[in-house]
Amino acid sequence: VVPTIYGGYNFLQDAPVVGVAVPIYVNFIRGEVDFGYTYLDSYFGRKDIKTLSCSLGLQYGNRVRGYAMVGWINWAHIVKEGDPLNNCGYDLLLTDLAHVRLKGGLDVTLVKNLILNAELGWIIHKKNDAYNQYFDSLSLRVGLGWNF
Repeated sequence: VVPTIYGGYNFLQDAPVVGVAVPIYVNFIRGEVDFGYTYLDSYFGRKDIKTLSCSLGLQYGNRVRGYAMVGWINWAHIVKEGDPLNNCGYDLLLTDLAHVRLKGGLDVTLVKNLILNAELGWIIHKKNDAYNQYFDSLSLRVGLGWNF
């Protein structure tokens, strides 16, 4: 278990990302739970977004460990007035829809238990249509973790 505090940048939304990731790995298998924060700008104004992500993937290496993972993340989208599923009569910004997330990165052991992490992540979303607007995400983040 290597809890990692990270900070980074979402290039497609021009916004910072911060959070805590908790990867657990055994041999070549890596699982991770990630709690994050960012904000998004839309015609609703700036909205804070808290994210939860779970991922599973493969890793390779010892002192320098590379990994590739796939998982899901809750991410924001706008459901517009007129959508058959929107009975409110106005546009809604929601953050409860799960999207596929792809990511890859490196863990580098700096000293005995201190780990430097760098990661690139991309969120895959549905195509925008007349009633739904989805937000893009391509983020680069760097963090420090402690190997327990």
